[in-house]
Amino acid sequence: MKNQNILTEQPLQFQVEDKKKILILGASGFIGRNLSKFFSKKYNVYGTYFKNKPKLNKKIILKKVNILNKNQLHKVMKNKDIVINTAAITSGAKDIVNKPYIHFTENALINSVSIRSAFDNNVKNYICLSCSIIYHNSRIPVKENEFNLNKKIYKKYFGGAWVKIFAEKSCQFFAQFKKCKYSVIRHSNIYGPDDKYDLNKSHFLGATINKVNNPTSNNLVFWGKGNEMRDFLYIDDLSRAIDKILKYQNNYFDIINISYGKSFRIKDIAKKIIKISKKKLKIIHDTSMPNLNINISVDNKYALRKYKWKPLVTIDEGLKKTIKWYKKNA
Repeated sequence: MKNQNILTEQPLQFQVEDKKKILILGASGFIGRNLSKFFSKKYNVYGTYFKNKPKLNKKIILKKVNILNKNQLHKVMKNKDIVINTAAITSGAKDIVNKPYIHFTENALINSVSIRSAFDNNVKNYICLSCSIIYHNSRIPVKENEFNLNKKIYKKYFGGAWVKIFAEKSCQFFAQFKKCKYSVIRHSNIYGPDDKYDLNKSHFLGATINKVNNPTSNNLVFWGKGNEMRDFLYIDDLSRAIDKILKYQNNYFDIINISYGKSFRIKDIAKKIIKISKKKLKIIHDTSMPNLNINISVDNKYALRKYKWKPLVTIDEGLKKTIKWYKKNA
């Protein structure tokens, strides 16, 4: 992926303001719920769910859809202008460490059929959510064109990373036929209201907020030393980034890093959560337990240069908003 801007010779002429209908695949999930709320202020929003119907604004039209059912997916995608695929089966670090294979097949299929359906239905814009887990271990922010398959993918992310890479390549393949614009977003760790806070299913930040605000002792137990670096981005900044991409994307294919632009040691994030939550907890490191020992740092300068986007919510402000929401709603 030496150059992500592969199709620049024929810029599209229409503007995003002409779009009327946006479909959020996976509107019951954390990212899908927030995007549905955000874009309902601007578009006619349609959302899909599979099991539990989310409680969203009544003007958001929700449909129960099995995305792997081609007929159901084709029907809901018909006559839509924009499709954002947030549908995925996810788990927390525990499953990533112990059972990294459990969601591989389903997530690969969800991406494949939705990318193809967008093409078949003449959707004008398709947003593919990739992830920064495809990047190599680095404390220096990695640019989009620095992704290199010759650099080793972290072994515990191997399956999930290849699902994302295949989705990216699928978008690149269909983009060459110049029917639909495909925008791939390699986002960092997203957090905020409506995230998962279940200790068995949530990611690091959600699980830590749960543990800190529901302590069973005076200690907060960490798996590993907590020195690994991560980039955390508040959900509202992701929503704004997608809005900017829909406005300024003038090629049939592009790859964009969307990140805070600065990584933090996860134990330092835990200390912030303890302080904001006004708890008196001591961090204890259990180095006998497995952990995700990789540094991920994501450069976001391309998004600023081309799409006029930058994160507006600081890490402290985002944590305060998230913890406040958690205390009120959990």
